Amino acid sequence: MPAEASAVRNGGYGYLDKNGIFHIESTEERAKAESKTGKVVSYSGPTTYGYPAVPRNDGEYD
Repeated sequence: MPAEASAVRNGGYGYLDKNGIFHIESTEERAKAESKTGKVVSYSGPTTYGYPAVPRNDGEYD
């Protein structure tokens, strides 16, 4: 799903939900509360709408 560059944020804390899907939250406390295992990782890459984002060559993100 393409996202506008204005929706892109950098960094946060990543966790796996109950279905094994990787999400990003802006605070460590929120990520721990949402994590299935209570474990989180620091994430410094681009994110959109709570998910990691991959930049494309045209300035948009997937």
